[in-house]
Amino acid sequence: MVVLVTGASGQLGQSLQFIAPNYPEITFRFYNSSELDIIDLENCKTIFSETKPDFCINTAAYTAVDKAESEPEKAHLINVTGAENLAKVCKEFDTVLLHISTDFVFDGNASKPYTEEDIPNPTGVYGQTKLDGEKAIQKIWEKHFIIRTSWVYSQFGNNFMKTMLRLGAERDSLSVVNSSVKKDSKLIYAFYILSQPLISIKIAMSTPHKIYLIC
Repeated sequence: MVVLVTGASGQLGQSLQFIAPNYPEITFRFYNSSELDIIDLENCKTIFSETKPDFCINTAAYTAVDKAESEPEKAHLINVTGAENLAKVCKEFDTVLLHISTDFVFDGNASKPYTEEDIPNPTGVYGQTKLDGEKAIQKIWEKHFIIRTSWVYSQFGNNFMKTMLRLGAERDSLSVVNSSVKKDSKLIYAFYILSQPLISIKIAMSTPHKIYLIC
């Protein structure tokens, strides 16, 4: 089995590289944005032609939530056009696409945990572009898994958990806003949300291609 991973230099990509040796039966191919630019369709086709992957895990994304408000075109290019290109090339090569999305597709006003059945209502550019990317994939290629995550953290990159640990070591007390509640569960490590669906795909090819919410 060959698994192609985009966004290899990001937090999720690095986490997958960390656990890859635990799965010797899987041939992972990791590409950062300079090697595989998802907004370049021809570049995507070239890489897919060389690797012929069974699965593609797309961890590449524009994730600067606040900055997206001043860079909507860039966010759209990566989160929508990029997702659309991957869906097209996955269809061409009959590759199952596992796409990482976000709970920012919701407005955050729910009084109970979100489910896959809840209607998205993004309030910002980032959430809207991620939702549009989901829709592009659903329209183009049926063999897809879309995973909506919330707080993803690991030993790699910058994340909320690492920030809190650092501040906790530097200060006697911390003041943190409590405007949102996140569920830890399967996000103990960033890569866990990816390894579990991947194993499920390998064991049961009949796993439904749909949106999954882990947050």
